[in-house]
Parts: sequence; C-alpha cells; structure tokens
Amino acid sequence: MHTLYKFKCLAMIVAGLILIPEIVNGQYFGRNKVQYEDFDFKELHSPNFNIYYYPRHEEAVTKLASLTERWYGRHAQIFGYTFPEDNPLILYANHADFQQNDIVPNVGVGTGGVTEGLRNRVIMPIAESNRSTNHVLGHELVHVFQYRLASNFGGIRATSNIPLWFMEGMAEYLSIGPTDTQTEMWMRDAVLNDDLPSVSDLRNSSEYFPYRYGHALWTYMTGIWGDQIVYPLYSAVAQKGLNKSLRDTLNITPDSLSGLWHEALTEAYAEEVEDATPPDEIGEPIFDDDSDVLRTAPSISPDGEYVVYVSNEELFSLEWYLADVETGEVIRSLTSTLTDPHLNALRFIESSGSWSPDGERFAAVVFKKGDNQLIIIDPDNGNITRELRFDEAEAITNPAWSPDGNRIVFSGSRDGFSDLWMYNLDQDTLEQLTTDNYSDLQPAWSGDGNTLAFISERGPDSDLDNLNFGEMVISIMDLETGEISNLSPFEGAKHINPVFSPDGSSLYFISDPDGVNNIYRYDLESEDYYRVTDVSTGVSGISRYSPALTIAEETGTMIFTTFSRSNYLFRTLQADQAEGIPVDDALYVAEREKLPPAERRGHQSVQQLLDQGKEEVLPDTALTMTDYSPRLSLEYLSGGGGVGISNQLGVGAAGGLFMRFSDMLNQHQLMASLRVQGSYKDIGGQLAYLNQDNRFIWGASVSHIPFRTGRAFFTQDTTTIDGTEVVANALNRINRRIYNDRISLLGF
Repeated sequence: MHTLYKFKCLAMIVAGLILIPEIVNGQYFGRNKVQYEDFDFKELHSPNFNIYYYPRHEEAVTKLASLTERWYGRHAQIFGYTFPEDNPLILYANHADFQQNDIVPNVGVGTGGVTEGLRNRVIMPIAESNRSTNHVLGHELVHVFQYRLASNFGGIRATSNIPLWFMEGMAEYLSIGPTDTQTEMWMRDAVLNDDLPSVSDLRNSSEYFPYRYGHALWTYMTGIWGDQIVYPLYSAVAQKGLNKSLRDTLNITPDSLSGLWHEALTEAYAEEVEDATPPDEIGEPIFDDDSDVLRTAPSISPDGEYVVYVSNEELFSLEWYLADVETGEVIRSLTSTLTDPHLNALRFIESSGSWSPDGERFAAVVFKKGDNQLIIIDPDNGNITRELRFDEAEAITNPAWSPDGNRIVFSGSRDGFSDLWMYNLDQDTLEQLTTDNYSDLQPAWSGDGNTLAFISERGPDSDLDNLNFGEMVISIMDLETGEISNLSPFEGAKHINPVFSPDGSSLYFISDPDGVNNIYRYDLESEDYYRVTDVSTGVSGISRYSPALTIAEETGTMIFTTFSRSNYLFRTLQADQAEGIPVDDALYVAEREKLPPAERRGHQSVQQLLDQGKEEVLPDTALTMTDYSPRLSLEYLSGGGGVGISNQLGVGAAGGLFMRFSDMLNQHQLMASLRVQGSYKDIGGQLAYLNQDNRFIWGASVSHIPFRTGRAFFTQDTTTIDGTEVVANALNRINRRIYNDRISLLGF
C-alpha cells in the first residue's frame, strides 16, 4: 500500500498498517507489478474466517487462525457487534510474496497489511516476529469491523469522510492499548518542540502521522470517557461528521478537546523532556541536523571512518549510501533501485547491513525477482560482487559478518517462523542454527567468533503454547554447543539491537524499561547494567524493532539514531563516552507509563482484553482445510443514463453499465460493459477476461462498438399553396453507423 511526506514522516495507506516514510513509493513509480511465483492457494476455514494460504507455511497459518478468532472475539466485545459471514483473510508467507499479490497494486516495503473495503478482504504477510504479526492482524481486523459497520450507515462511502487519524488511531488503540513506546516517542517530540496539533490539524496527514497521533488521541478520549465510547462515536462520525459527533456524543467541542489533550500531554512529558538530553545535543552529529533528508539503518565500518546507511539523498528513491563519519561528506551511492533492473527495493525497515572485518565488502538485503536476496557490495565503487539467494530461508534480515570473514549469519523465515542461519562463503554452504517457533532476529558476533547474541521471544512473559508473545529479550548462543541462554531482562521491556564491545567484555543494546528507548550496556563479567544514553525522545529507528545502533569493531566508535522533529538524526559517541551509569534496581520492576490521561476512567475493556493471559486456542476440530476453488462474484457495479431533447434531432436516450467480477484472490477477472444509445442498432458492449493465476498473465476480450454520426440540415424547395408558388424549408437528416468489432488477446 503510498506522495511525499516531507521525507521525514511515515507513510500510510487507507486501512493499511505502514511503518516507513512515503518516499519509498518512489521506488515503484512507473513500474508494473510482476508475479514471480505461482502460489497454490488453499483455504483454511475457522468459525468466522476463511484463510487463504499456500502449504509451505501451513503450521504458522493454523496458529494464526486461533489469533484471528481471538481478535474477533475482542473486537466484537468492544463494538457490540458480530458478523456471521466467513470474512476473507489472504495470508502470504513473507513480505516478498506479499508484494506479488493481485489485489493491492505496488505494495511498499513498509506496508504491514491492508484491509480492502469492498469485500472486507484482509491481505497481509507473516511478519518477522510473532508479536508483529499478531499486532498487524489485530489492527487490520479493526478495519474489518469498521467497514462492516459502515454498511449500516450507507455503505463503504460512509468511511470516506472519516479522518484518517480517527480510523487508524482506533485500530492502533484496539490492537495495542494505552501503552506504546513508539507513540510516546512521537508525543514527547511534539511536546519538546511545542508542536502539538489540534484535532482539526490532524486532518493534515502529511504533517501529522495519523497512526501515532491518532493512537494518542484515541487513548486520551477513552481514558476520559471510557472504552464504551468506541462504537457510538464511530457510528456518529460515519453519519454526521467529526465535529458534530464530538458535541453530540462526548458533549465537547473540537477546540476544547484539543486544549484538554494538549494539557494532558504537557503535564505528562514536559518535565521529563526538559530533564533529559535533547536528541540533537547528545554526542556529535554526522550530518546537518536541520536536513529534511531521511537517513536510517546505519552500519559503521570496522575502523570507524565510514558509515553505510539508507537514505533518499537523491530524492526519488531510497538507496544505500557511503559517507565519511568525521566530515559527513556523502561519498557515493552504493545501489540504484531506479536504474538497476535487477533490484526491486531495499530491505531496511527492521534490518541493517554489515561490513566484512577487513572493511572491503558490505552485505545488505534487497528485494529481487520476488525474493529476498543477500548482495555483497564493494564500497569503493558500489559494484555488486556477489548475489546470494537461499531457497531454504526466506524473508532475510540483518546479516552479520563473522570476525574471520568467512561466514555471514542472518535471520530468515522458513514455514512462517524466523530462525538464525549461517552461510559459509568459502564452502558455499548454509546451516540452520535455530529450529523452533520463536522469532530469532538481529544476530551479532562476539569478537572471538564463538558466540552470537540475538533477540528472541524466549523471555518469561512468552507462552507459545497459548500464543502469547512477550517482549524481545537478548539471547546468547554458544556456537560450539548450540546452547542458548538469556540475559536477565528488564521486566516488561523490549530488548533489541545487541552489539558486542570491541574487547568482548560488554554487550550494548536498546531497551525501554522506563518507556523511553535508550542505549544500555551489560557487563558480561559482573552482570551489571548501565544506561549509556538518556535521550528525551529516544534512540530509535523507523519501527519498533528497527536497528538504530552500530559500533566500530576496532575503535569502539558508536553511531545511533535519535528521534527529533519527526525525523532521525545520526549521532556519535566515542568508546570512552559509552560506559554509562549503573542502572537502579527499580528499573527492573518499573511500571510502564501509559499515554495520557494519567488516571483512566470508565470501562477499560481494551486493556482488560489484552491482559487476559491464557485465551482459548482453537482445537484442530474447529478447522477444516480445502483446496482453493476460484468462484467469480460481482465486485463492482456502476452505470448511468440520460435523456436528451433537440429541436432538430428530437428525443434521444443513452445509458451504460459496467460490471466487474473476480474471484477472492483477483486471479481471475471478468469485466462486462454495455452501452445503449438510440435504437437497438446502437447497442454496444465489451466482454473481457484476465487470468493472473500464474506468472504468465493472459487475457482476452471481444467487443462490438457502434459509432453513430449524423447531421441535420435545411434545404429549400418550391411548392404550390392555394394556386400560389412558394419557397419552403425542408428538414433533412443523414444518419450513419460504423461498427468496430474486435477480438483481442494479451499476454505478458
């Protein structure tokens, strides 16, 4: 699912969950979507959903069916509404496959999922982590309820006048609840820079990211009036518009709501952001902090002299760039997705690249011909020296080069679950290091090459049997024995982006135990924690799990990204500045702050439902599987007609009708049009069929199109009236018809 967003905000798609700047769409301008694979879809039927999938991720799909019914039950309680039909959920094994779908054109690399309103189809891939997949699923199913409820208020058109922040903010609130570090980061930034939008300002979605601001405002409204306002406020806005609905439903004006919300945000964050370090004052900058250019996913060279990162430096596409760390000089672009026919896009939202230990090669992940592939780039000239495609491992992220230069470890999904894989460059062999249903991501090597640190869902609050996915923790693998252990986590906090110090004595990572993303250091010998940064907004990449920290293997120079004015700044710290201060034990049990208001009133059903813990997992007997059988049904109907009167040509009538039929996956489309103008001789029409079931797309059409021309004119003639010869005007008409009969075939 994506118009430039000042290059510093995140993109959005109506009814889609998107996590990246909208400049990404520039990579697809002028390109046709290509289907590289033939997907042999099947159907999994649960009590309320039909899930369309293909067999290679069948185990993950059966688990997702339980999550789908779980979200259905939660949302049904909030809305007080159920739907009896089997709602369609079209599931792809990974994002590369998702980009080949036939329903939503030009899916961007940051689109997590889309809900299509005409037929209430949810189309989404399995994400890198179980927790992310669960969130996207919950978010998209809110849109299903929104669209189905809209049928009671005049159909899908009723949603067209609802502000985007209202729709997406509701979906975020119902799928996350009132606590979210990323939303808090955006609100802290707005308070710090005195840029709090009014309710009316939020309609400008190019200026104020509707997902985060919408989530914050919905959290505030439900905190004051309770979750019982969700349905009545939504139904009122769909029928009467936002401003009148706020007055009628909440008894408040938009201006008053804005003022109270701003007051609550300021009270919650003003003192905290003043006491912490501003995001543009920690360490030293690499680039001009006032630049609107998007820069993310940094990776510093082993000697600390260069950084490779993803940016839109040249405006029209996101590419890998090489820059000098000391001067900020951009040396060259290392990729060109616009001009290189072999590259479709970069993979960078939750992934970065990796330098070889000698600094002569750089590994990155790209989308190419329907797959994720690992490419090896020569930083000196930007040439791609090697391309690696792995049939066994899909959805590749975060390559990490070994200290000996012979191996690359990365995260790759297989059958819908993310595991660690190791590729030996000399032997051209691939080894799977983890084989389980946990999500294993962001591997990092120790300096001696004997240990891997990575993030996973192996923490104490995860329960895979009951499909409860806790926050990410830091896991440690002994490569010789394969034994995995976990660092003691901050309770309830996420832990991402582990990086070993050059001497191997410490492990750096990003965590949010107090609700703000910052860098922490773990002393591997003493087992003590230290906080390295205290940034007021936070240390963060684009998404919740985006890497934002990199350390030079030789010098210990650290580059990280802070969040400022809705953009991401590269900052540096030297090794002697990264020791940190001891972490207070209270952080281990600190209660996470919720978004304002501080005291929540009324029924708080959303949080209660999210905190239920063990919920029912569907038994196998509740699921049935069948082969997918394409069945055409009416998807779109339009038509119109009119009558015309002419003094010269008389009365005429004209009308037309267009119908489009398709199967659930849009693999088969039948289009028919009929045009009537004048008599039966002027009836025309066209019938067309398109088959997108395989990589070779073909179609045919037959048409009969009449073209009618005519003119009217007067001639003079003589006649005799009562014995007198007179001149009379005579009306003459000439009508002609031309018929264009055609049979057409297409294939590509």
